[in-house]
Amino acid sequence: RNRSDQPSARPILIYASTRSLERPEVAAFIGFYFEKAPSLVGQLGYVPLPQKAYDLGRERVDKRLTGSIFGGKGSQVGVSIDQLLERENAEATSPK
Repeated sequence: RNRSDQPSARPILIYASTRSLERPEVAAFIGFYFEKAPSLVGQLGYVPLPQKAYDLGRERVDKRLTGSIFGGKGSQVGVSIDQLLERENAEATSPK
């Protein structure tokens, strides 16, 4: 896919603390979000992320990885959200 067509918009982010994920209703909502967001976002007039971004976001939740993928740097020109997620997930799970 050619990345030159990236929308000039910010992603809508959701945050859940690891403690709140212990609550069944929060875990159920997060599961619903990752399952349904790709189709619902477009229906609401927003631009959905690539499926890979949703999958990687779900991976972060499942592994209880915390913190922003932007790491205080904000978005980076030429780097897609799925590339940021991939990099951050790998860094967070690699041995230190």
